[in-house]
Amino acid sequence: MQTICITGGAGFIGVNLVRKLLDNRAKIRIIDDFSTGREINLQGIEGQVELYRGDLRDTDLLKEALQGVDVVYHQAAMPSVPRSMEAPLKTTDITLMGTVNLFNQAAESGVQRVVYASSSSIYGNQPGFPRTEEMYPAPESPYAASKAACELFGKVFGTNFPVETVGLRYFNVFGPYQDPTSNYAAVVPNFITAVLAGESPVIYGDGEQSRDFTYVQDVVKANIYAAEKGQNGRVYNVARRDQTTINQLLEMVCKTVGADLEAKFEEARPGDVRCSYGDDRLFNKETGFTADYSVARGVRETVEWYRENLDYWDCLE
Repeated sequence: MQTICITGGAGFIGVNLVRKLLDNRAKIRIIDDFSTGREINLQGIEGQVELYRGDLRDTDLLKEALQGVDVVYHQAAMPSVPRSMEAPLKTTDITLMGTVNLFNQAAESGVQRVVYASSSSIYGNQPGFPRTEEMYPAPESPYAASKAACELFGKVFGTNFPVETVGLRYFNVFGPYQDPTSNYAAVVPNFITAVLAGESPVIYGDGEQSRDFTYVQDVVKANIYAAEKGQNGRVYNVARRDQTTINQLLEMVCKTVGADLEAKFEEARPGDVRCSYGDDRLFNKETGFTADYSVARGVRETVEWYRENLDYWDCLE
């Protein structure tokens, strides 16, 4: 049985990954400082995981948590483009230095492979769609710049140190456990919880900006494929090769819920990219990965989860 460590394991993507890997009978350790992760996300599985509460910049914590670990899935970061525009130094320190410390300690601890989360935001607003891995990063925010720097360090460690690394550029992940209560909450949970409450959701900009929305279970699958089949030092897009505008997304959510609501439009936020559309063919070619969920199917499953868990977030407010 493999021993697996998941950083940010109490967060949105992390907890979906934890629950899947427990189904696969892996031995799981979680590192989380609960700055954005939630203890309630671990409800029902507390006794099945080892929890290390703390910050990835704490070397002593990492030494203890990574002892005997085979694979690390690194999901922890200070997320959100808008948040990074308000706190660029904190974002960079947590996201970049936490990741470098993790790579270094993984190498020293005998970890075989680190699969780490990057972001489609590193492409910025440069011309050319769909986004391919060969494109040079053009970040528009401190968050995106930090993720681009993490990729450079990932390649350095994978090439020159005794640990393999594989990076995954996520394209707008959504699904169960995504927190709608934060001021920096993502668009899908914002839309779903507003529409379920009969309220008009907010759209920043004109709503014609597009995203390549990827359901979280496909991202979980991508992480497992990257751990088992990805090439050392590579960075791959995890996307659907599809575009959905924010206006189309709202229409999809309203149709799924059975509501007829119009959005409230506000000014576009600084640092946000206009379009995001990923090419996943390299990942498919080298690992055999394909996404299983259409956006519509993912929205249906996500709406159903939120509908069944309407009181889930009450204790977080």
